Amino acid sequence: MKNLFNDISQDEKNRILEMHSGNKNVMTEQSIGGAIDWVKEKVKSILPISFKAKATVEGDMVMEFPVVDINYSKGGYVDMRIKDPINGDILFVQNFEGPIFKAENSSKKYKSSYFTNINTKNWKTIAKQNNIPVSEIMV
Repeated sequence: MKNLFNDISQDEKNRILEMHSGNKNVMTEQSIGGAIDWVKEKVKSILPISFKAKATVEGDMVMEFPVVDINYSKGGYVDMRIKDPINGDILFVQNFEGPIFKAENSSKKYKSSYFTNINTKNWKTIAKQNNIPVSEIMV
């Protein structure tokens, strides 16, 4: 075996040394589940918000709010974060009715609301069908 290296040219020896020295790119493996989750998050971040929650606001205004995400607790509370169609502010409403608050400081944006196409009974199905991010919060 030792004699095989004596028979090759210096150029060939240098090429072999170059292949085994310097910066090496190392690839690490991750589980297929982790890769799938990563792809899902990337797709969600680039897709436009598709589901719009329809609400009667302040008793007589009908508005549509793009849904950003939903947070829930095992105690039964559901917070839906929505985008204000007028100025793009992030708002939230609890249990799909009542006052709508600004997310940045929890001040009231609208005194009253009643959502007609999403409620405490169907929100899980709607979230799944429309890829709305859902997370459980600990209270």
